[in-house]
Amino acid sequence: GKGGAGKTSVCVNLAFALARGGRRVLILDADLGLSNVDVLLGLAPEKSLEHVLFEGLPLASARVAAAPLVDVISGGSGVARLAELDREARRRLAAEFSGLSGYDYVLVDNSPGIASSVLSLCLAARELVVVVTPDPTSITDAYALIKVLREAGLWRHPLILVNQARSAG
Repeated sequence: GKGGAGKTSVCVNLAFALARGGRRVLILDADLGLSNVDVLLGLAPEKSLEHVLFEGLPLASARVAAAPLVDVISGGSGVARLAELDREARRRLAAEFSGLSGYDYVLVDNSPGIASSVLSLCLAARELVVVVTPDPTSITDAYALIKVLREAGLWRHPLILVNQARSAG
């Protein structure tokens, strides 16, 4: 969904709820180049996806423990080349995921918008949750994202999470 809809807050809170239930969770902060899961959690990771994609660091080596049963991989902040990943870099990132194990859930906090990197991660996910607010621009952007994903091959129905609503209506 749109920036400011609460994607990061939902992702972090879902991770902690799953961990309270005894599930092991990895949060991948895929708001590439402008990640902030680490900021929200008060972490200062020394390694990020920048090191994985451009320096050959194994993805597992970029993990930081955020809490019992919750690990985080930072997307890096203020790194322009992360925001503009080419197809090969996206392929390498997907290949790195095959080396991860031991998690019940991998939650991806994606970037807003419809860039290729956003679409690739959405299409690769088993479940897709689009976080939207009642703001008309948020609804319009969520609709546009889903429309573009459908055109790109999304066959399952995404889940819609309405955040910051005053009522169920």
